[in-house]
Formats: sequence, structure tokens, C-alpha cells
Amino acid sequence: MIKTTHNNIYIVAYHYVREIKKSEYPDLKGLEFYDFKKQIEFFERNFNIISNNDFIEIIKSKKIPRKKSILLTFDDGYKDHFTYVYPYLKKKKTLCNFYPTIMCIKNKKVLDVNKIHFILEKEKNREKIIKKIIYYAKKFSNIN
Repeated sequence: MIKTTHNNIYIVAYHYVREIKKSEYPDLKGLEFYDFKKQIEFFERNFNIISNNDFIEIIKSKKIPRKKSILLTFDDGYKDHFTYVYPYLKKKKTLCNFYPTIMCIKNKKVLDVNKIHFILEKEKNREKIIKKIIYYAKKFSNIN
């Protein structure tokens, strides 16, 4: 966030936005699509939603808009962004930025952090996960 004397510019970074409770992963840490839509409606009423180009121009010119501004970003390029977010925001003509992870697209691989999200969603026993991590750390690092 850039602090200014009059207003602020906020950057909101989204990751999982989907109908989580109806999905195969109902305990995934993310934002329900219904709640996302309510957030967007709130932002539209209370903020100037800006594009990446607007943000860069504000930084260069140091001309901060009078109304609080917000930049919406969607990280990692999830299918959910294409399925839920993009059509909704396009229909509303709401500005946003998508930042897909090139490595995933190029190599057709899931990021390790995403694998961890889904492991944590399925296995509620954290002690079991920690024991497995210690076991494999010792096994593959020659630690006794």
C-alpha cells in the first residue's frame, strides 16, 4: 500500500476464487465465488478500480486520485480465474490483472505451494504430516 496524505492505493491479490464448498476440495483455503462477487460490488461502490497502466502512471506522475483506488490482481493463473473470475469481471467491465505462473504453463506442472494447499485440505492431522516430513527429510538428507 502506498501511504499518501489524502488517500491510499490498495492492491488486492487473489488466489483461489471458486465455489469451494461445492468442489472436490471443500476445505481449501480460498474465497467462495459468491463472497468474491460481494467484494467486487463493495469495491465498485467505494473505490476507483484502476488498471496496471493506471497504477504505473500514478507512480510516475505522483498524481494520486482523490478517491481511494484499488488494483485487483489474480495470481498463479488458476483455472478458477478463467472459469469464474474472468467472465464475471468481463461482464461487469471491471479492470483487473492476471498473473499466471509461466513455469506451470510451460512445464505443465503444479507448483509445490499448490500441492501443499491440497495436501493440507485433505489431511487434517497436522502431526501426521509433520512426522512424514521429518521421516523423508532424514531419509533423503542422510540425517540420523
